Amino acid sequence: MKIFLKIFHVWMVAVLVLFLFQAGSVSAHARLVGVIKTVKPSIVAIGTYSIKETPRIRFYGTGFAVGNGRYVITN
Repeated sequence: MKIFLKIFHVWMVAVLVLFLFQAGSVSAHARLVGVIKTVKPSIVAIGTYSIKETPRIRFYGTGFAVGNGRYVITN
């Protein structure tokens, strides 16, 4: 879970920097909020779950669900 959160935070900072440098802070902020609301539901974590091993859940990366959630594109 920690890896997923770190990757997610890096992604959020990258999006923030991109939008803040494109235009004035007010319009960039409004666009950033819109992009996050649109993209956030499609973010997925890639990992495994094991009953026998500890930790039981291991995250290996992130990606995006596309095509009505039928496909996952990983980074």
